[in-house]
Formats: sequence, structure tokens, C-alpha cells
Amino acid sequence: ILFPVAFLWYLNIGGIYAAIKQAQEKRAARREGIRAVAEEHPTVKAFP
Repeated sequence: ILFPVAFLWYLNIGGIYAAIKQAQEKRAARREGIRAVAEEHPTVKAFP
């Protein structure tokens, strides 16, 4: 009974890790988009 529980726990942790990684990538892409707009329009401030 421990093997199925451990397997499901492993899959759950893997899903959480994938979701966190995807959120970080989205956040980085959004920041790069803001920087691109700031470079085109000097009056717009970019995040550091």
C-alpha cells in the first residue's frame, strides 16, 4: 500500500514543481516584454 501512495505523492510534487516553473517563466517573459516597451518608449519605466 505504501508504493501507490509514494507514487501519487511523487506525481503531485512533480506537478507542483512544473506549475511553479511555468509561473516563473511567464513572469520572466512579462518582464522582458515590459523592458522591450520601455526601450521603444523612453517615458515608460521598466522594472530593474
